[in-house]
Amino acid sequence: MELQKVKTPKKQKIRRLDILRRQATKRMIYVAMVMHSVLAPLSRQPKACWTDTRSKHWWECIVLQSFTNEDWVENFRISKPTFMFLCQHLKENIEWRILT
Repeated sequence: MELQKVKTPKKQKIRRLDILRRQATKRMIYVAMVMHSVLAPLSRQPKACWTDTRSKHWWECIVLQSFTNEDWVENFRISKPTFMFLCQHLKENIEWRILT
């Protein structure tokens, strides 16, 4: 026959307070999440689209005109004709366009 541990009233009170504290914490977290989900969309700023103007000199003057096939393979791990072939086939999918 096993003896069951008898909880003293003080231990029962401490355990009950601990349970109540955890429940209150969960409720506060839930309320904070609900408030955030309701209030966050109201405070969002509209996103601005911008682009940085970049120089094309490196690409047009250095890479396209002065790189040899060995330079292409060394720097891009692909030959220039293969790169140009891929660019032509992917152009429609990666070309810049206005989205509305």
